[in-house]
Amino acid sequence: MCKRKIKTVKVLLSLLLFAAVMFQIPSDVHAQVETMTTKPALCSKAVSYSSAAKASAAKKATATFRSSKTTLWVGHKVTMRSLITLKGGTSLSIKSAKSSRPSVLAVSGSYLVPKKAGTAVVTAKLNGVSRRITITVSKLAAKPTVKNLKTSVVGIKYGPNNMKTYYTLKFTNTSAKTITTAKIRITTGFGIYDQMYWTRNLTLNLKPGKSMTKTYFIQNMVQAPEKSDISVKCLKLSWK
Repeated sequence: MCKRKIKTVKVLLSLLLFAAVMFQIPSDVHAQVETMTTKPALCSKAVSYSSAAKASAAKKATATFRSSKTTLWVGHKVTMRSLITLKGGTSLSIKSAKSSRPSVLAVSGSYLVPKKAGTAVVTAKLNGVSRRITITVSKLAAKPTVKNLKTSVVGIKYGPNNMKTYYTLKFTNTSAKTITTAKIRITTGFGIYDQMYWTRNLTLNLKPGKSMTKTYFIQNMVQAPEKSDISVKCLKLSWK
């Protein structure tokens, strides 16, 4: 009997110990589950914050025209975006764009189309803010011809000992473009056998309406020529 009682007590103690262990497990599991469920909440908050930051950054973008006025050329359309500066972001919204004089400068979609010489005011809402720019439309300047480069001999330097002869030439640009280079031919003397030719490609970079003088070595001559014996002609030119 005593042995059976001892066994019974041992079984009861084992059951109590097992029950105590099982009682502790649910609290640990509950803690783990609680920890795992809080992590997605943190991620969700981070995503929400990121979206808010992007939205805030987009709102800070300020769009303005690069200047209050500019010049465009007939026949050369440009995008409105090319005239706009962005600060604080990269997003751009252009709405309600219109021209005060469509016959001078038309608005076609995202383009400005110069039609004829004149002045027009373009207004538009850039990122929700009304902006304006005054645009002068000009005709393209005519291409220069050889007649637009006036050339003459204004000085002669002659060395009687070495026979070296220099001419000082005056150039005047009567075109609306900068003449960069010119092919010049100088003829000295008269008659088939008495004429001497000097042909060179000269770098000038002469701006519209300006004049300049340059001195060039021509050749060795037996005697100093007279200005009346010299003729200058422009054969070809380039411009920008």
